[in-house]
Amino acid sequence: MKKALLFALAAILATAPMLSAEPLTLYKVELAAGVDAYRFAADHALPAYHIGATTLLVGARPDARRHPQIAGIAHVYSGDTRDLRWVGARRRELSADPGLPRLFAADGMFLVRAREIDRTEGLDRGSFLVTDFPERPVPVDTRSAVINPGLAYDPAIAALAQQVTVEHFRADVESLQAFNTRNTGADANGPAAAWIRDQFLSFGIADVVIDSYIDPGFSSGIKIRNVIATIPGTVDTHAVYVVGGHYDTSVWPFNPADPWAPGADDNGSGTAAAIEMARVLAANPPAGTVKFIAFDCEEWGLYGSARAANAAAAAGEDIGCMLNYDMIGAANNDSVFVSKVYPGSEDYAQLLGRSATWYGRTNDTGLVTEYNSVYLNGSDSWRYYNAGYKVTYSEELNFSEHYHMVSDSTAYMNMRYATSIVRAGIGMLATLANYPQPVRGLAVRDLGDGASLQAVWQAAATPTVTGYRVYWGRVSGGYADSATVAAPGDTIGGLLADSLYYVAVAAVDGLGRTSPFLSEASGTPRQAPLASDRKG
Repeated sequence: MKKALLFALAAILATAPMLSAEPLTLYKVELAAGVDAYRFAADHALPAYHIGATTLLVGARPDARRHPQIAGIAHVYSGDTRDLRWVGARRRELSADPGLPRLFAADGMFLVRAREIDRTEGLDRGSFLVTDFPERPVPVDTRSAVINPGLAYDPAIAALAQQVTVEHFRADVESLQAFNTRNTGADANGPAAAWIRDQFLSFGIADVVIDSYIDPGFSSGIKIRNVIATIPGTVDTHAVYVVGGHYDTSVWPFNPADPWAPGADDNGSGTAAAIEMARVLAANPPAGTVKFIAFDCEEWGLYGSARAANAAAAAGEDIGCMLNYDMIGAANNDSVFVSKVYPGSEDYAQLLGRSATWYGRTNDTGLVTEYNSVYLNGSDSWRYYNAGYKVTYSEELNFSEHYHMVSDSTAYMNMRYATSIVRAGIGMLATLANYPQPVRGLAVRDLGDGASLQAVWQAAATPTVTGYRVYWGRVSGGYADSATVAAPGDTIGGLLADSLYYVAVAAVDGLGRTSPFLSEASGTPRQAPLASDRKG
């Protein structure tokens, strides 16, 4: 093990500054029950640094008098955000508390001053993850998207999911475990990254790289290595889907003199999920581009995924969704797994749940999905969420009893259960990457006759799209009528005057498959007054 590893713990305890930060005043905004915090932030262009179910941490004080949905506003902090850290609970216990003075707390996350961490030698790093405060607010998507109500089980995708096997998955986890440790900075970390790269190459994937770098915010001289494999889309190389799982390991309490950290479940299982999905899709190239990333340095603060997500955002990469896998195989599980729900990505979590039902298990009991929104910051999907991308995060329901222990080995894993979760993931991924992309630029205009609305949208960029399905109704996500049109744009008639209508559109390809997500907008048909009526 490298000597530099001796300094790793000290490095993450240090208050390494970000490159720059402007003074900022932060406010906690409590919303009334039933108000969607993500949609509220999007609709009112609030710079949000944390979005909970009904709680926001924002960088501008909204006017409560203009927004009756606001139940309360409280000042949180004024100053340099480089002095702030998020401390996030990693374990499941809702009572988990770092025991630090905090400025803000919500959803298992605690905002603290960096100096409070420096003063604390007893912070349990196995239970809490420390990350920097973001330089920018969370980008929020003002567009509405809902799961296509017509989306159904696809036998072709089911056949693809069945190509994921317990035998391949087990072999991958055992190979990763055999490195004994994959801790960032350990001597075995580089060979582990090279082994992952070689697996991707063995599948015939040509574009495979190890992004090796030194992050000044982590520890001087220690290399961080992300392994990235890209399968280009056969039809669409613009839209990208990311599948990730971190491969680094750790044991707490940290002891550099004892390097044993096999990390079979945490997170050999998530890394093996990415490898196995890459194996199947390399043999069945998808229409859309897919990137598989084995992240490094997750255990020390999500460093590897921060680099990948920030690079994608800086390059303007169009990531349709990031699918994250972290701890999916503990032996004390059988059929229920967790699909974590991030604000703004709710329908993606639901699609993962549907994919579990359709493609997770076939010969015995079905794979059951449980949804929750706790500890969203505890894994690599958090970095993509903060970069403004849609994300999903799969994890085991019952937390491993060998978490961050030298006993985290395949002896304490349920391979059949983990493989079912991978099948659910590849079902979702195959749907997203092979079905038509959601339409863009949907707008609904009132024609002024009290009975009609006009829907317009951008033409699909891919040649496989042959038409569009237009839905409308008076309930968001629930549509009473629909019609198919050949070109972008449609006039919807026979509507009730002064009634709010929701209009949604999906692209349709030559095989009759429609976009898994509908783009939705709303409008109200009104009777425009005659010119003579407008006069004084």
